Amino acid sequence: MAAVSYNKNDISHSSKSSLLDHKRTTVGGKAWSAVKCTACAIVVPLAVLAIVLLAFPASPKAAHSRLRGGTLSSDLTVRPIHYNLQITPNFYRQYFTGEVNLMVECIRDTSLITMHSADLLIKKAVLHDDSGNDIDVAFFTNEDTGRLELRLTTGRMFSESRYNITIGFSGIMNKEGENISLLTDSYPDFDDPSKIVKAWTFAKLRSARQLFPCFDSYSQRATFDVRVFRPKSFVAISSADENSCTGVGDRVLCTFQRTARISPDQLALVVTNLSSVNQGRVTLWSPALSGLADLADRIVTIAEKEMRVELPCEKLRIIAVTTLGKPVSTKWCVVIVEARERVCSLTAGFMKKKPNCVVSLVDHVVFMWFDAVVVFPDDNDRWLSVTFSVYYSFKVLGVLFPTWGIDELVALRVLTSKSSYREPKPIKHVLQARPEHVNAIVWKSVGILCMFENVITSAIFTNGITRFLKTFQYKTASSSDVLRTIDPSCELFRNLSTWLSDPAYPLVTARRTNATYLSVQQETFRDLSRFSYPSRNRLPMTVTVQRGGRQEPSFVSWMSNMSQTLQVPATSPKDWILVNSDGIGYFRVLYTPLDMSLITEQLNKDSQRVHAYSESCPHRRLLLRGVEWAHYVQLLCRGY
Repeated sequence: MAAVSYNKNDISHSSKSSLLDHKRTTVGGKAWSAVKCTACAIVVPLAVLAIVLLAFPASPKAAHSRLRGGTLSSDLTVRPIHYNLQITPNFYRQYFTGEVNLMVECIRDTSLITMHSADLLIKKAVLHDDSGNDIDVAFFTNEDTGRLELRLTTGRMFSESRYNITIGFSGIMNKEGENISLLTDSYPDFDDPSKIVKAWTFAKLRSARQLFPCFDSYSQRATFDVRVFRPKSFVAISSADENSCTGVGDRVLCTFQRTARISPDQLALVVTNLSSVNQGRVTLWSPALSGLADLADRIVTIAEKEMRVELPCEKLRIIAVTTLGKPVSTKWCVVIVEARERVCSLTAGFMKKKPNCVVSLVDHVVFMWFDAVVVFPDDNDRWLSVTFSVYYSFKVLGVLFPTWGIDELVALRVLTSKSSYREPKPIKHVLQARPEHVNAIVWKSVGILCMFENVITSAIFTNGITRFLKTFQYKTASSSDVLRTIDPSCELFRNLSTWLSDPAYPLVTARRTNATYLSVQQETFRDLSRFSYPSRNRLPMTVTVQRGGRQEPSFVSWMSNMSQTLQVPATSPKDWILVNSDGIGYFRVLYTPLDMSLITEQLNKDSQRVHAYSESCPHRRLLLRGVEWAHYVQLLCRGY
């Protein structure tokens, strides 16, 4: 592969205006020269006919709309193998120069190579065969279609052979305009307002063609070597792996490598002088993070106005976000957040002031969100975690109904405001059609998710998030993908389906089968033969046992909806067993007469020993709330 040299004159003797002038004059001349050379080379009548058909299509408007900004046909004559890309940004004059050496493999004999190139000034284009021999080519660009064409002046490229294309180019860092994919912007530094922070990113789908000539299509994948000549006061990060950084004159050469085959739109790049950003602290993931800035402001609003938590900043400012188009057309979004240490202290203060309403899971999720770029579904769903939503509505606001729909609970969307209440929507294929049962299940959902907090621990949620990020690192995700990927870690959807399919709470009968086993039988209000979905639930069992006159420490066991027995420490007929002693599970327990008499005897001796029946117990609250469910139980008893 031909070496790529670094030309310092590209920076010191050019400007934005000269680039524009050169683009208007030189490119036109080169394009005309290319046309003349091509016309001289065409002698076959069939080729002449093809030129005529191309120049006078049956529907010019349709052809133009089909070509403009689109992808190349999948029936390409060559396919990319490896990109060797060099980029040199000039923040002072707001333009960049570069050179790409592209190895391609010829699929069939051809004399024309068509690539993507948008808003770039092409300075040179050189073609070599696999032996290093020069092949004469003429090149011209079409700004309307965003195409760069390389046409051999003589001869052809042969199928199953490899060739090297070297293209020199330059472009302008965009800040305004339509369909911006490359973005450069400046912000005042948080610690030093007089210091200007600059960032340059490209991250949108089909934005690679504005950074370098390429085959900018998801199906055209290749390996990458990327070299960025950055100023010494700047840093460069990429979705490719960083290899090294070495000084070259007044700049630093950063090299990145991607050995796995990816498409150009999956290559993300950020160059900024924000000192707190490095390759290890900012992770670039797909798909788009649409609405991220608004979500950051919303978190501050909720914390300060509704949760009465003062944050040490007016806004959680995002330093650089690419300008996004429609979510469905967006593949990448690169976000740089201010200093990691400040966010950590913010999270710690938040936890300290509200220790009873935010669990450690929220701490982890918020930390992960600020320390790296996390994935948001492409359809503008917003979420942090189920647990955060539950605690916000159930404990902080002190309400018994969620301010979101059931579908949002399952999709793990974040709660944005207590004023955002709307009529809930049922889980598909789970709830029955009658609205009274849907409303009952909505009221029930808060308590059920509080119970599931014991299952969705921080470690389990982290594993699910990690799996989700890896799975959708290079493809678009939807809200259903979020649940489907995270769900295997905690089986949330299956548990919610069984618990929310019946507006009543389960009834459990506990019987001792021998000295070490407890038989647990779930009762149902319905005739199971009439329903296709499962009606037995997965139960969180907290068991307290008195053995030899001494109360043993409680232990927690989650029983599947298929299990019928629970192993307990060996007991005697005089020892009592209390199931669901601290009220983790939202269900009622029936005991045998012997076990009930033992528990009653213990209550008569010391009522505080069996704390499950104190006034603060969830069971008591559940009992007081039972009146609200009476008419629904009546409906069930009537044969629904």
